[in-house]
Amino acid sequence: FRRYNNKCEACRVMIDEGLLGVERQLHEVASAAGRNAGKLNVDSSKVVDELCDSNAYDQYPDDFRRACGIMLSTGDDKDELSLSFEGDFGRGQLMKRSPVVVNSICVEKLWCPGSPDLFGMDDCQLCRVVTYEYESRLSRFREPEVDMVEETLDGICNRVVERHGYHRGLANVCDDFVNDMDDQLLQEAMRGMGNIKERLNLLCADAGFCESGEL
Repeated sequence: FRRYNNKCEACRVMIDEGLLGVERQLHEVASAAGRNAGKLNVDSSKVVDELCDSNAYDQYPDDFRRACGIMLSTGDDKDELSLSFEGDFGRGQLMKRSPVVVNSICVEKLWCPGSPDLFGMDDCQLCRVVTYEYESRLSRFREPEVDMVEETLDGICNRVVERHGYHRGLANVCDDFVNDMDDQLLQEAMRGMGNIKERLNLLCADAGFCESGEL
């Protein structure tokens, strides 16, 4: 990871793109089965086999495709990911598995840290959870563009809840932080990824969540 050193987000991308591929297959099966199909079985092994070489990765930094190849370098790795996608699914249910699969694959294989214990965290620590997720999402872009960053900002608090579960303090900090600092968050993203962790954490201080000595 020469560019972003973000192997966790690369693993999350692998999960998300794999699930999207299986979901596309699910829609094809559902269309063929008709409106009263109910729950459907899908075979995800073909999606997993072709995932790292698929054009889905064209939108991401090259390091993400290489990371996919490393994470799925053996038949056992592919079988494990494919199995995590298997099951009977109703329409619109598949992508809800993403946090579960991230935990079972990315965390268990130490590509991602486990979700921190939010209880007992102060507002400064919660703000840094938000900046971590924002930085991670930005690392998916080859080059930041204003509309892409704005879309990321619009959805970042939902992403935080998806990744860490609902926690009132975290949700409130995220909402207040993004609402108060949206222009600054956009500007820092457009400056590029160099030292972005430090720059984003300084915004937590500017927003009043942290003292400068805590960063």
